[in-house]
Amino acid sequence: MSDKLYNLLPAVYRQRDAENGEPLRGLMAILEEQYEALEADMAQLYDNWFIETCEEWVVPYIADLLGLKGIEPSPQGEFSQRSFVANTLAYRRRKGTAPVIEQIGTDLTGHPAKVTEYFQTLAAHQNLNHLQLHRPGTALVRPAALACRAHGPFDPLPHGVEVRSISSGRGRYNIPNIGLDLWRIQSRWIEEANPTNLGGGRYLFDPLGRERPLFNRPRNDTGLESSPLPSEVPDLLDWRPLRQELERLREGVAQDAEDVYFGRQPVFEITVGGVSLAAEEFSIASLDPWRKPSRGVAVDVGRGRIAFASPPAAKVLVSYADGFPGDLGAGPYDRRRYQVQEIRRELTLFVGGDGGYPDLTSALAAWDPETDPSARILLRDNRIFSGDIVIKQSKGSLRIEAQNGTRPVLKGSLRLAATCGLASLWVEGVLINGVLEVNSNLQQLQLLCCTFVKSGVPSLRVDPNNRGLTVVASRCIFGPVQLPRDMGPARFEDCVIDGRNDDFAIASGKAAFAGATGVVRTTVLGSCWLKQGELSESLFTDVVHCERIQAGCCRYSWIPFESRVPSRFRCQPSDRYEELKIMRTREIGLPLTDPEVNTLREQARRESLPRFVSLDPLSPAYALLSAQCPEAVVEGAEDRGEMGAWHCLQEARRRRHLHSALQDYVRFGMEAGVFRTTPRGTP
Repeated sequence: MSDKLYNLLPAVYRQRDAENGEPLRGLMAILEEQYEALEADMAQLYDNWFIETCEEWVVPYIADLLGLKGIEPSPQGEFSQRSFVANTLAYRRRKGTAPVIEQIGTDLTGHPAKVTEYFQTLAAHQNLNHLQLHRPGTALVRPAALACRAHGPFDPLPHGVEVRSISSGRGRYNIPNIGLDLWRIQSRWIEEANPTNLGGGRYLFDPLGRERPLFNRPRNDTGLESSPLPSEVPDLLDWRPLRQELERLREGVAQDAEDVYFGRQPVFEITVGGVSLAAEEFSIASLDPWRKPSRGVAVDVGRGRIAFASPPAAKVLVSYADGFPGDLGAGPYDRRRYQVQEIRRELTLFVGGDGGYPDLTSALAAWDPETDPSARILLRDNRIFSGDIVIKQSKGSLRIEAQNGTRPVLKGSLRLAATCGLASLWVEGVLINGVLEVNSNLQQLQLLCCTFVKSGVPSLRVDPNNRGLTVVASRCIFGPVQLPRDMGPARFEDCVIDGRNDDFAIASGKAAFAGATGVVRTTVLGSCWLKQGELSESLFTDVVHCERIQAGCCRYSWIPFESRVPSRFRCQPSDRYEELKIMRTREIGLPLTDPEVNTLREQARRESLPRFVSLDPLSPAYALLSAQCPEAVVEGAEDRGEMGAWHCLQEARRRRHLHSALQDYVRFGMEAGVFRTTPRGTP
């Protein structure tokens, strides 16, 4: 506390106050605290006059002054409509133009947007007095680069007329139609990571040896000046424009503005011995089967493969972009806003970088809990840590944390020895190809933004003798989770738990109950066996067995009929079944027979069944709800958001905002349709 007000007193009063034990100083400190609070409140009231600096709850009031309807404050400031309100006057000056509609789509959804006026893509009969060479009567299919873009946002081929409504998402190509394509997948840049070395000069970009396609690295948007180009959107890399650009580079031809993939912001980089390879040394090729290039380095962007003409003698590092819908699991994104609890850190040990420990095991060995009761191990790069990590400290609190914006990989298991006496363990931002095994008397385990990828074994396994452990997991991706029945409470928020290839998703063993578990905004693929469940806003694709149904809750979730859970509140498909049952009973005026009940149950299940873009863990759209998913699931959460792990994307809310705004910016007589684009080839 400063002495601002106290120093304003005359010197004689301050002298007398010092002689009397300074009671005035304490009084003035209290008054100064209230004065500063009042001063801050007045400053905020001034800031609330401007859309750039106002609080989130003020945004709808400023929008009302502009005549905008349907504007609502954003929770935690995520996916705010602030930019849309701020740019409203500029949008109205150019109302009806394609760039304005694109920018509105980006402002209200956070996704890159591309507008297509479909009357320009219709095949036309040619008039000799007015030739339209860009709209021929037949499609030119000889160039493969044109054919591969068919039926997409950058489709260059002419089409016949479709009379189906574009607003339903079925028709596209008609004179009054305008299409707005939104890219749902984010491109995440991973810098200087260790590739998987297969020997003989062969590498895989993915550190775990998985064949994953590379993504484009989007450049900055162009605002209202022009529509985005294929090189400016987060999509799978197409080998054709990359090969053409490399050929132009080798021939010394100037860069084309439409296809700049190896300019100041290359889409991938390969470093050998600390020296980045020039783009002219790359060749884009299919490496299925593997083959050795005659010179330089061959890259297969569709499979994430690298082949050197001669095996490099120095260390190889790669920088590339992969795709994922949002901030879930381990990834190079900003995790600071998800960190809700901090350990008191008296010691920070750095791993990697300049002056850091060479590996995680060395950092653990350097920590003495007798001297420093709590420690933080910070992993500062995207390297691979091979081998199992065993924690043996007899006491203390430990935090293993990836530096913000990085994704380190643990190629092994993380185990707490039976003699380990840690009170708490926090793991954040790590990709783990193994098991997190708790064999000690750990009291608290917290997991944030982690991914477990090893199949055939539980991702998290707790020893049955550990009865005091509490588990809190947020924004993680798991395989099966094995928890003892008599342990403390466990809670999973905004997670994916995949037990399809095993006997269970959450249990203490096959058909054995796990402890009391809270599952909130989580997608669970597989059966669950819980002593007591608090199930909220989640998707369960298989049956859930709760030992105790008098306690706990089950709300706003999709749970199969065969499940044994507490009383359901606003759950599917049971709610849809009740609606069908009432309608059918009113129609026939008689009680339903058992066959009729079974028929209605099957109809309710079919009408509300969740549909996913992909359930392949290697897919960039893993566990993402499909655009054809029923509204009962897409808007079935408590806040009218979607059920499951991707509730954090708030796609239903953003879609409502977009549809309400488009009506004011589409030209009279035109009709707009919104298409949510996923990567090409994604089922």
